[in-house]
Formats: sequence, C-alpha cells, structure tokens
Amino acid sequence: MDDDVINTHSLRHIQESVESGRSIYGFMKESVLTHLNHFNIISGFIPDSMHLIDLGIAKQFMKYWFDTKNMPYSLSNEEIHLMAIKVVRYCRSIRDRKFWKAKELQNWVLYYSTIVLLMIPKMRCYVERTLVEFKTRACTKVFKTDIGRYFGKVSLPKRRWIRELNLSESAIVYEKLVKQECSYLSCNKTRLRSNNSFAMTTDNNFIQIVFFIIDSLNRQEYTVCKSVNVTDIFDNNIIDEFQIKRIIGISEDLRTINTATISRICVHMSYDNESYLCPVPNMYSY
Repeated sequence: MDDDVINTHSLRHIQESVESGRSIYGFMKESVLTHLNHFNIISGFIPDSMHLIDLGIAKQFMKYWFDTKNMPYSLSNEEIHLMAIKVVRYCRSIRDRKFWKAKELQNWVLYYSTIVLLMIPKMRCYVERTLVEFKTRACTKVFKTDIGRYFGKVSLPKRRWIRELNLSESAIVYEKLVKQECSYLSCNKTRLRSNNSFAMTTDNNFIQIVFFIIDSLNRQEYTVCKSVNVTDIFDNNIIDEFQIKRIIGISEDLRTINTATISRICVHMSYDNESYLCPVPNMYSY
C-alpha cells in the first residue's frame, strides 16, 4: 500500500472519529497539524515504538494467544498456568496481563516471551519464525550498515596480541562495547562531556580501557587496558568499594584482561588539576 493510499485512509478515519465521537482504528480526534501546508501528518513523525510495538503488536498477539478459545493458536488454561510466571522487579504475573504497562509488554517482547512460549509445543513454529526473522534483520543491519555507528571504528589486532592471546583470523578490534547496559569506550576516543574509558574489575582494581578484542571463532573477549593507581580521599565508614578515588597515576604499559572481569563502569571527574574516579554503585535499571 503506497503512501497516498495510507494518507487517504488515515484522514478518512480521523474524520469518522470526529463525527462519531469514538476511536476509529486508533484515531480519537483531529490534530491541528492536518491543516498545515506541505506537511504530511503520517510520514512527518517518527514511529512511536511504545504504541506500535508494546501496546500494539505485543498486546494484540497476547490477546490472540491468551484470550481466545478453540482457535489453532489459542492457549488452554493449563498452558497459561504453565506460563504464569512472575519476574521480580520487571513484570507482573501473566495472570495480570490486562493490566500490564508498555514497559512490561516491552520486556515480554524483548527478553523472555520466546523462552516462555517455547515451553508450549504448538507455539514453537511462531517462536522459531520470529527468531529467524529477528536474527536476519539484526545481522543484516548491524554487520552491513551500522557496525561503525554501534561499535566504533574496527580494525585487525596487531601481531603482538595475535601471538600473546593466540587469536584466530576472525579476531577484530573494537573501540566500543556495551556490557550490563553500560557503554564502555576506548580512551583513544575523546568526548567533551563524558569519559567512559574507566572501569573497575571484579578484583576491585581500576583500569583505563584502550580497546576491545573479540575473537568470535574462539569465543573469547579481551580488553586491552592500562592499570590505574588510586587512593581514597575520605577516611570514614563509607563502603570502600564505592568511595571516590583520586587518581595517582596511569600506567603506560598495556595489559589484557578477560572482558568478563569488568564489573562496573566508573564516573571520571576532574577538579583543581586532579582526576577522580567513582564506581557506579547501582547497575540496575528499569
């Protein structure tokens, strides 16, 4: 369906909504923007993922599966009971699905719907098709067009790291990595407003990240970094792990660690010609 047909249908639904005083295909009233010259109210806005996906497609499919009877895709009470899970913090029970907010529907779509639905044999065809489509689109977009945008400039590792880490020919160097919903950047990338190159490891040591190496063939991830020497600036009962630290020095020697040992991103602060670090105390997000 071309844009002109969509625009015509949408404007007709808006007019029907105004005349009837009720919602028509989601249109509830007329917008003043429809009267602007040279402005297309349909294509002039970016898609709203909350209403299109979370409160739209996700809610519609849940209605088909959970609230219909005697259809090939309908779920029985026993099957619904099997999936009546409750994920702490993120979402209420499936029994309360009609009260779910957009965020809960989003979490259902993105994180655990596929795993839960795989428990029901007749739903596997839907899930497998979804996974194939998702993987195809994601890989096509990231690996062909957006790899630079999401992971920064990529390059091949130098001979030193190939030899020391026994890397395969598939190993690639990245300047950016997302771990635990936090974005870590190479210290070689300068940003005026923030510095995401500092981190704390699982053994409570501090590092400055130089770059990341991902060896997909050997399924290994490494971080090339510099050791950061710090000292406490407060002498009190604050938990030592989350105290603000003053940077004494940063080693120029490069070393490698397993990326999995990075535990927390650190906030970097500069004041009065001194630099400070503070590990982020709360890594949870809603």
